[in-house]
Amino acid sequence: MSMVTVMSTVAMLFSAQVDAQLESQADTTPGQVLIINQVRGRECCDQGRLAHLERQLEAVGRLRLPAVFVLRWDALGDEEMVRLLRQAQLESRRQPTGQIELGAMVEITPGLAAAAGVAYTGTPENWFEAQHAFTIGYQPAERRRLVDTLMARFAEVFGENPRVTAGWMIDTPILNYLHDQYGVQLHQITREQWGTDSYTLIGGPPHYPYPPSSDWLFVPDFGQQRRLLIARQTVTDPLLNYGDTSSSFTSQPNDYALGGRDIEYFRRLLDQAIDQPGRQVYANPLDQPAQPGPLNPPNLPGFALIGLENSMADQFQAEFVRQLELVARRRDQGRAVLPSLDQLHQTWQAPSVRLYASRPDSSSEPQHQGQSAWWITTERYRVRLRSDGQRLAITDLRVFDPRYPDPYASQAAVNKGYWIVPYLVDGSRYYRRSLPEPGLLTKWFGPPVIPQLTPQPQPDLDLPTTGRIELPPLQSAASLRIKPARDRVVFGYVSQDKQVSLSFGSDSFRLETASVEGDGPPAAGAPLGTGDQFETDLREPALPEVELFYPPQHPVVVRRQDDGSSGSSTTANSMVVQWQLPDLSLSHSLVMECGRQTCGSKFTTSHQALPAARQQQYPFIFPEQRPRPLSADDTILYVHNSYAVAGRNPIRLVVVPYDTHGFFTSLAEPPRLTTRPAVAVSTDPDSNRLDQIQLFDLAHPRPLATTVDIQVAPGVTKQQRVFFAPNCKQQWWHCATHPQQAWWYLRAIVGDKFRTIVLEEVQ
Repeated sequence: MSMVTVMSTVAMLFSAQVDAQLESQADTTPGQVLIINQVRGRECCDQGRLAHLERQLEAVGRLRLPAVFVLRWDALGDEEMVRLLRQAQLESRRQPTGQIELGAMVEITPGLAAAAGVAYTGTPENWFEAQHAFTIGYQPAERRRLVDTLMARFAEVFGENPRVTAGWMIDTPILNYLHDQYGVQLHQITREQWGTDSYTLIGGPPHYPYPPSSDWLFVPDFGQQRRLLIARQTVTDPLLNYGDTSSSFTSQPNDYALGGRDIEYFRRLLDQAIDQPGRQVYANPLDQPAQPGPLNPPNLPGFALIGLENSMADQFQAEFVRQLELVARRRDQGRAVLPSLDQLHQTWQAPSVRLYASRPDSSSEPQHQGQSAWWITTERYRVRLRSDGQRLAITDLRVFDPRYPDPYASQAAVNKGYWIVPYLVDGSRYYRRSLPEPGLLTKWFGPPVIPQLTPQPQPDLDLPTTGRIELPPLQSAASLRIKPARDRVVFGYVSQDKQVSLSFGSDSFRLETASVEGDGPPAAGAPLGTGDQFETDLREPALPEVELFYPPQHPVVVRRQDDGSSGSSTTANSMVVQWQLPDLSLSHSLVMECGRQTCGSKFTTSHQALPAARQQQYPFIFPEQRPRPLSADDTILYVHNSYAVAGRNPIRLVVVPYDTHGFFTSLAEPPRLTTRPAVAVSTDPDSNRLDQIQLFDLAHPRPLATTVDIQVAPGVTKQQRVFFAPNCKQQWWHCATHPQQAWWYLRAIVGDKFRTIVLEEVQ
């Protein structure tokens, strides 16, 4: 028996044991599971397969699972796919459960663009980029033609308009139009991610469905009196997906397979998701879910959204069927329900404080045991709370305002797509970085240090090096109690000689402390106190420590005031964390004031300031790479090798354009390069895209010194002297009579050796 077979058998036995435990637990609040599958046709652009669609339909039919299938334009024109779906839908309607809903996938293909009379600029290589595949890449009038054409085809094929649409990004005016004109009730966007497939969505409600703002669908608006919800693709790992750029910590089979994970990882994610928060109310992170009772009333159910494109490979389709079989088992155990659209709206339309928590057994990585993460999402803000078993910190804090405008409401995406909700803390992108000082030889021969105002995201697993608001530390992980309710979530724990209560309400959060008296900390599952306060005398909490690791140019500033009057109830120690525009006006802020009995908070926003922040402070809030005014000082011309052996290898020049804000930017047109005297210049037009670093190779058959002038943009010209040396190994007599050129040869050879040995470059 192979090791793979043994591991698979062990996983199945463990899963069966867990299933038996779950069946024995009574609960009145099963989690919701929504299935949305994406159906692509056979027109370029990640072609879908009929066999994969058949397999998905067979599985949901056999298991009696309700599911939504959203069809792209080319699938609507595929007679075989349409016939399969019609037949499956008709058969499902004859059954009491397992109905199939058909919807539309708003993903632009060349065929849809042509039918709508809209110019399409994508290629088979970059069709998936946001400016080509989604409505945000087109002008407002073109967007309407695209969706009108798509909806007309859908109605022609199925005789009705879709109630569900999907598109990983979509501009808000078009979603409003789909709802108002065609009756769309639910739209699926993609998960929290940075740069995957060219689009970034960071800062929205991370897990549960929500009613979107009519100004920007990426933020919630519970005051909207309309029947429309946003649901986000896949179940994301609440601990490990944050800051991850590998796309390997979600419920998608193709994602978790990247890390060598299997159905056991999915089981953990699914159970974790459907057990939230009404069923998964832990007395502490290591306990089993508490039984329903006065301290654990039925609350909002847990939620999981799963699905798979029919364009994914065979092995992922097989894994997805195993996922569906697990969902069916959870349903049969009473642990999960598959809601209708009506049930989704009844559950998620009303305002609430929503908790999405990691679970101790949810990580398959041994090194992450003891780490915990909680997402708290309200109508006003979003908080990520992290613990490593000792520390407790806020590592992400976003402020919501339903009046925030969609950056693509009236302008088209130029290059990629960016939705970033205004933040005050972003521990995924800003953290302590230790960059070694390059040695003299590296400075001489190696590449330049290229500054990064927006570094690559990374997970917040190492709290001391992560941007954060530090909260009082945990005496032990076992002291932590979590008490969720519809209108707030309260975290209580022991910290040194204090009891701490951290309460998250709909529009603010509050920190309270009390001295530990009597018999010490309460037993697991005991109440934290009466209401939101402890019954013991409160002592004044200290202001949290803030360490954000932002660069000097970053617009978030922290101001603290400690008046030393801790014994007075009329004054307060205060702290303001605020986003400040260049004119010193404020975009949004967190104000914390600590008095005698509490440390309270409030948020402020100015939705009118967000467009200015996106324009003037784009590296931090809207880093779209498009042509901008260049800085002559910051733009880099790096000569990879100033000396080369003539006729053997080229001299490579690297141009890194930076704008006047010190941010890497795109060029409006290719740089113009001239050499004096002339040498051969080559470049690869396919790899030298205007939104990338520019590469040029210079070659000459004979020894020569030449001056290179590169006009990167009008007013920004760089100059460099480079040298082609004779091959002294073959032309020793020439080098003996030309000592200066012999020196060039020596420089070329030493440089090549250094880059090969020290920098480990392949020559």
